[in-house]
Amino acid sequence: MRRPMKLFSALCFLIFFLGSLPVSAQKPDALQMYREKRYEEGAAIGRQEVAVNPQNIDAYVVLCWNLLGAHRYVEAENYANQARKYDSANTRIIEALAESRYYQGKNASALEAFQIYVST
Repeated sequence: MRRPMKLFSALCFLIFFLGSLPVSAQKPDALQMYREKRYEEGAAIGRQEVAVNPQNIDAYVVLCWNLLGAHRYVEAENYANQARKYDSANTRIIEALAESRYYQGKNASALEAFQIYVST
């Protein structure tokens, strides 16, 4: 009977300890950086995430958002095109692609991408 109680106590302590760690000790979050308008930091985290797992569409999405926020439109377009190799119908990627093309003055291809975006 004492053994389960010790295990329970140890588990509670571990949960409490992990929950009380400062944010800086936790894994960097590209989405949080985007929300805080820390676009360059978010883009750096996103690049690492995509390098580790190139099929992670969510990482590409947040990376593109950060790049768009940082006005890095060429790079955003490049990453959006890479993401479309894994999921060509993802509306968040299509929208990022359209937006990046628009800000580069590629109006015809931006319009094509926006049409795909609104039709899905």
